[in-house]
Amino acid sequence: MSNSNVSRILGVLVAAIVIGGVIGWIASQKTPHSVPAPNSTRADQTVATPSDAAVISDPAPKNSLPQPPTSAVVPAVTNGTDEAEVWEEKLDAILVADGDENKKAEQLLEMMPKLDEEAQTEVAGHIVNLLDDQHFTNVTQYLTNAEVPEAVSSVFMNDLYNRENSLKLPLVLAVARNEKHPLREEAKDLLELYIEEDHGADWNAWETAMTTWLKEHPDDEK
Repeated sequence: MSNSNVSRILGVLVAAIVIGGVIGWIASQKTPHSVPAPNSTRADQTVATPSDAAVISDPAPKNSLPQPPTSAVVPAVTNGTDEAEVWEEKLDAILVADGDENKKAEQLLEMMPKLDEEAQTEVAGHIVNLLDDQHFTNVTQYLTNAEVPEAVSSVFMNDLYNRENSLKLPLVLAVARNEKHPLREEAKDLLELYIEEDHGADWNAWETAMTTWLKEHPDDEK
């Protein structure tokens, strides 16, 4: 082999070694892709601090939640809602005021549902003293209603005895035919006294007999 060929081969080998070394050096300078460490962060991310984490994880306090509106409880009107001194003042004011007595009785009737039994009994006594026959039917609900205390309905029943027969007997019949009314026996006895007949529980017969009796005994002949 000639010296020129040997020199050429050696030059190629040296060049190859040099090029390989350069390539290896360049490769060693490149940063390999790696998975970030658990604690590493990115510049565009916000790391939650312990205090932030607490705010995020803790539910809002119960008292900060919107509560449904509480509706006002309005008490029902029942007997005994007016204190004694209050209704007595109202009673006195009505009785001493000027004006029509029947109108005063209507004002007292408006008070009745708000009073207890004792007060109703007292007020009822004033009502019957104020009402004339024409307006007496305003108290029918207190006379014929079986739910009204007996002491109260008795005030109206006792006063009814002094009223005209055409007013008295129909109301007495209404009380007598009410099986739950505490004054039904008293009312039935009164019917028998006037009509002088006993029709037992046949209330249609009672009504017919009463109507006949009233025609035969007009009020102007009392």
